[in-house]
Amino acid sequence: MRKGIVPRLIRRFLACLLFSAVLWSWIFSLLSDPGPEHRILLYADMPSFRWKELAVALEEQAPEGISRVRVHPFSYAMMNSAEVETADLYVMTAAQAREHPDWLAPAPDRLTAGRETLEMDGAARGVRLDPAADSFFLFSRQEAGPWYLFFGAQSPHLPGPEAKDNAAVRIAETLLALDSQGP
Repeated sequence: MRKGIVPRLIRRFLACLLFSAVLWSWIFSLLSDPGPEHRILLYADMPSFRWKELAVALEEQAPEGISRVRVHPFSYAMMNSAEVETADLYVMTAAQAREHPDWLAPAPDRLTAGRETLEMDGAARGVRLDPAADSFFLFSRQEAGPWYLFFGAQSPHLPGPEAKDNAAVRIAETLLALDSQGP
C-alpha cells in the first residue's frame, strides 16, 4: 500500500509544477505584451516564410511608438481566431483575400502608386509582392500566387478618423522595400 502513495505524490507534484509554469507564463505574457496601440501584427497565409527574421527586420525599423512587430503564419491564429481578424497587415493570395473581404481596408494611395494592386469592391485592396525578389517570403512555383500585402480594416495604425498613427503604412513601406532588396 505504501508503494502506491509515492508515485501518486510525484504525479501530483509534477501536475502542480506544470500548472504553475503555464499560469506564470500566461501572467507574464499579459504583463509584457504591449497593447494594440503599441504593436503591429502581420499574418501571412503562405506555407513557407522566415517569419522570425522578418519580425526582427521590421521591428528594427519600426516607427516611434511601436515597441513590437509580431509576424505569424495563419496557422498560429488557430489558437486565437479573433486576433487574426484584427491584424494590421496580411500577406495572402487574391483568392484568400476574397474569402475575408471584411478584414481588409483599402490600400493607402501612397503605396499603390506605381505598383500592381488587387482591386476589390472598386478599391485597391492589396499591393503585389515581388516573387522574383530574394525575400523573407519563400515563393515557390508550387504555391498558388501571386501574393499581396493587405491592410487590416480594424487596425488602429491606418490613416483615418480614428487612427492613432500611420505605423501600419510605414511598416508596409519597410516590408515592400525589404521584399525588393531581400534579407
